[in-house]
Amino acid sequence: MGEGSGACKHRGLPWHGLRHTWASWHVQAGTPLADLKELGGWASLEMVQRYAHLSPDHTAQYAANVGVHGTKMAQSPPRTVPQRA
Repeated sequence: MGEGSGACKHRGLPWHGLRHTWASWHVQAGTPLADLKELGGWASLEMVQRYAHLSPDHTAQYAANVGVHGTKMAQSPPRTVPQRA
């Protein structure tokens, strides 16, 4: 996938923007970053991470994976505190 010229546009969308979208879709589909690096021709993983930025919605599913005490929230029911009489 070549970089092309910055002036290359199709209906107002620059080639550069399509490259970002393509990389983000690959990450969301589970393509490992090292493989995406090779597919996209980037020189470093840092550049892959710049291109493959994701929306907050993509990572929201993982936000509750770890609870306060380092355990998965779904594995332990919420604790209740007995009421004093």
